[in-house]
Amino acid sequence: MSYSLAVSIDPGVLPLLLRNGYKLCIARKVNSTYDVVWQAISPLAKNQFKWTSDTYRVFGAEPYRDGAPVRILTQQVDIRPGQTAIMDKLGLMNPPTGPPDNSNTFRVQNSYGVTNIAMSSYVNESYAPVFIFPTDVIPGTISFTPQDQVIVSFNPDRRTQSVRYTDAAKWVLDGTQSAAITALDVDESRPKPEKEKDRGAVPVAVAVTFETEREAHAFAEHARKHVPEDMSKWDVSAFDKTIRATVAVEGKTKGEMTSIDLAMKAFLDVLYSFPGAKYKSLTYTVLPHKEEKHEYSATAAVCFSSAQEADRFAERVKNSHSSDVVNIEGIVHGPAVAVKLSVKDRDEVSARERGRCVYDEVIAECQRDAKPVYIGPLMWGMWAVTSLTRRTD
Repeated sequence: MSYSLAVSIDPGVLPLLLRNGYKLCIARKVNSTYDVVWQAISPLAKNQFKWTSDTYRVFGAEPYRDGAPVRILTQQVDIRPGQTAIMDKLGLMNPPTGPPDNSNTFRVQNSYGVTNIAMSSYVNESYAPVFIFPTDVIPGTISFTPQDQVIVSFNPDRRTQSVRYTDAAKWVLDGTQSAAITALDVDESRPKPEKEKDRGAVPVAVAVTFETEREAHAFAEHARKHVPEDMSKWDVSAFDKTIRATVAVEGKTKGEMTSIDLAMKAFLDVLYSFPGAKYKSLTYTVLPHKEEKHEYSATAAVCFSSAQEADRFAERVKNSHSSDVVNIEGIVHGPAVAVKLSVKDRDEVSARERGRCVYDEVIAECQRDAKPVYIGPLMWGMWAVTSLTRRTD
């Protein structure tokens, strides 16, 4: 089975990460732990990791040392769950025996002597070491059980394959879904510009997509009934098959990452307690804490075949898409609707992108009720539509 992880970094954060030499790091859980940096890359605005869960490689390696790369000493052999590879008395790793199965566990029989054994997993079109036994392996049989969970962090002193990952861990993601994160993780041990004290909680925006609209609305109802304690914000809305939420912890916290961690954990606890179907995708957006935001506005015209269709569209807009950051309303003019949109953001480029996403979602949803005969573009910087007429061509 194939999985993917998307990591999106806010344009306001990316230069800070690059200037300070931060790497975007991921590790995969094996034998209930994370001990090797599976991938460490220079971050981009959009990053993606793709991996599979049914093909691995095993090999002999140099002894486990904190911070050192995993060094391969023998040939690597392909292996699948259910199979057993043999390291023979000459220290050669032999191809595995036995049929594959769905156990998620494979084994290596060590007939060589005291040694060190590690494994690689396929990620981004190549194999990379993902786990090494932290102690010497004595003669006998050892087991590897990879799990489809990964850890994500930004860390300045890591490189691919380096050992000892747990000190950098921040987010644990369920690999059975696609996921995305936009966030800044700062290593507290590194010198940083002094921050204001008690800046308060940082809100986290979350989007969760389900297979059906019914499942999405069922989770929205579940989330509204199970609001965690100490939350200053817990806004949950359903749009078609997608849940959108803005969550934040109550009061002051010790730092931004503490606030983000608590908010993310609170939402995940509610998500994992949902007794319904599993979600398809999960997206977090953590915006850098900024005191000053500007408001940018736009308008667009959407025309329908009848005034009744226009009324239904305007009502859907009114009930679904407004928030603290984005406000959208629809004003009916006969069979046409003037869509008015305002976005609070740090800069115009980001505001326009956010506004465009909301507008596109509105248009996509309205077509379930009626197909517009005309969809106008967003016109930024003005409240332009004062009168509308139905398009006849």
